[in-house]
Amino acid sequence: MKQIRNLGILLLAVAMTTTACGQKVKNDDVPAVVVKSLTGAYPYAKRIKWDKESPNYEANFDNDKKEYSVLLSATGEILETEVEIPNSELPAAILDYMKNNYPDQKINETAMITKENGEQQYEVEIKAGDLIFDGSRQLVKSDLKSKKKEENEDEEGEDDED
Repeated sequence: MKQIRNLGILLLAVAMTTTACGQKVKNDDVPAVVVKSLTGAYPYAKRIKWDKESPNYEANFDNDKKEYSVLLSATGEILETEVEIPNSELPAAILDYMKNNYPDQKINETAMITKENGEQQYEVEIKAGDLIFDGSRQLVKSDLKSKKKEENEDEEGEDDED
């Protein structure tokens, strides 16, 4: 009996974690005020896909041939906007930082992020992970895998000798 109860608690914890990480939702399940706010700000948005990022909503869409991701509160307030940009639109200081610190890493994707207070950041995605730079072009966050973890991923599929 105790094992069944523990299994139930474990399943509940997994379900709660899955919900907190973002869950796809249908357009009909997004509050009207949130949809209206997004379409008011981006009237030409195409192929809108919604995720629930409790308690907020994230809309991913194309607008003017660019990919956008917009985070909105449940009341429709735009909290953050991320728009994909070409690598060439990164500020020179960030490009220099990447050349000096990650010369062997290809830049896979770049984006400009605008917070609700107007603060701008830049996101650079490389194989090793993501780097976030502030408006002053200073590195403020990195979500990089360790070199050891990266080496292990590169060696996947090779036979281990024991």
